[in-house]
Amino acid sequence: MKLNPCAFSNESNDGSIGRRKKEDAGRIDTAIKTALDELGDHEERRAAFVDLLAGMRSRTALLKPTPGRGTPGWVAPVFLINRLKNLAARQSHWIRSCETWRPEADNLRTIFRSLAYHLLAHYPVPGFMDSVWDLAAGRRPFAINRGAFASDADRVSVP
Repeated sequence: MKLNPCAFSNESNDGSIGRRKKEDAGRIDTAIKTALDELGDHEERRAAFVDLLAGMRSRTALLKPTPGRGTPGWVAPVFLINRLKNLAARQSHWIRSCETWRPEADNLRTIFRSLAYHLLAHYPVPGFMDSVWDLAAGRRPFAINRGAFASDADRVSVP
């Protein structure tokens, strides 16, 4: 059995790092294209998504592959892209422009939270509410995520 000495040392193989970064960037680009496709023919939502991407890219490094940290470099950017897509889908509710937003933190969750609050909130919102951006639009995905209560949620009518 022949072992790769780079696999057990702190030395890296520069070729594999470059290839990995390109693969990660390709996955990020694919996630962006998929999100644009999911927004369909809603031009205002697609434009909002593109504006959100431009704002994130110009003010943070969160849409770039992240080196190391125990997970593939594309995971965090793809997670953010999904949240940005869901935020763009609700662009008709924005009370401020994304161009006036400035990030107030240095990690993904707090930066996204500051963006969502900037666009939508009149008053402070508890942090646990952030998970709503991980759900697809509409009532049905929420009911499915509630598991056993899904059938009850489908029968409930809100006055």
